[in-house]
Amino acid sequence: MILDNGAFHKSPQTRKAIEEKGTHILFLPPYSPDLNEIEPQWANLKARIRKDKYTASNFLQNLDHHLMHM
Repeated sequence: MILDNGAFHKSPQTRKAIEEKGTHILFLPPYSPDLNEIEPQWANLKARIRKDKYTASNFLQNLDHHLMHM
């Protein structure tokens, strides 16, 4: 299994659960957004949020719309 370096991926509980299934863990190099396919999508979403100056209250109302147009 290939994982990024999120702290939750490196927790003892996560590692144990994965390794108990006989799966080996391979961590991506630190800060490697080019190797993690979801990172460009997060960047796009964050840019749209900043551009539209969403507040917490209207963000959730508009999230579906933005995700459908990515």
